[in-house]
Amino acid sequence: MIPRWLLFSLVATGCVLLVALAVVAAGYAIMVAAQDAGGARVLGWIAVTLLMLLGTDLTLLVGALALRELDREE
Repeated sequence: MIPRWLLFSLVATGCVLLVALAVVAAGYAIMVAAQDAGGARVLGWIAVTLLMLLGTDLTLLVGALALRELDREE
């Protein structure tokens, strides 16, 4: 059985990662507008990393919810 605290932590982590991604994307846009290529490159890589973490988190959340539902049916 999947514990409730694990589902809560996956949902909370997803929310935090989404907000962090929005902040980094805004910083990236500012760096591009200021023509700071180095800063934009760094923030671009951070944004890619946050996207990968968000995708992993959402995949784990869907998997945990599926396992919980399968456990509930039995």
